[in-house]
Amino acid sequence: MTTATSRSSAYVALGDSFSAGVGEPGEVPWPDLVGGATDTVVHNLAVEGATSEHVLTHQLPRALQLRPELASVVCGANDVLLSVRPDLDAFAHNFERLLKALAEVPTVVCATYPEAGRFLDMRPRTRRRVTRGLEHVNRTIRAAAESHGAICLEWEGRDREADRTHYAADGLHPSPRGHRRAAEDFTRTLEAHS
Repeated sequence: MTTATSRSSAYVALGDSFSAGVGEPGEVPWPDLVGGATDTVVHNLAVEGATSEHVLTHQLPRALQLRPELASVVCGANDVLLSVRPDLDAFAHNFERLLKALAEVPTVVCATYPEAGRFLDMRPRTRRRVTRGLEHVNRTIRAAAESHGAICLEWEGRDREADRTHYAADGLHPSPRGHRRAAEDFTRTLEAHS
């Protein structure tokens, strides 16, 4: 198995703002931190606001052209957050297609999402919708990862979810400290599976 510790290997990050970052002062997105710590060439294709469909249709073709040894796929939150009636079946279909298309990549890592909105002011009905939607997304990610032999990094249910310093000013995205912790988690997960 090829991992991120191979010098000059290519790592492609696909996903949304969780991987792309939102441009806070001092912020370096966690995939870029992983590359810096492992002498890996990083191609961070993640885009703020990306849904699973965007990742599938816009990011995946470029990722495959790069022929990476490592890929991370973190998407699904916007499928829930950007719709009052999320199409979770469509997300499941898109995520399955993503992992199937990445089957030739030696190491693929997915990640579940931390609880969204812990530090956001949401109405009870909205909070229930978002919480249920992301729980469904996380179940889908776990099942797809197992089915396709991908590594699943568990960010749901971590104690640090309650630590406000890991979140940006918007209360949703990772802060610079949150990105550093995510990079540490990712690197440890790769080492555990090498």
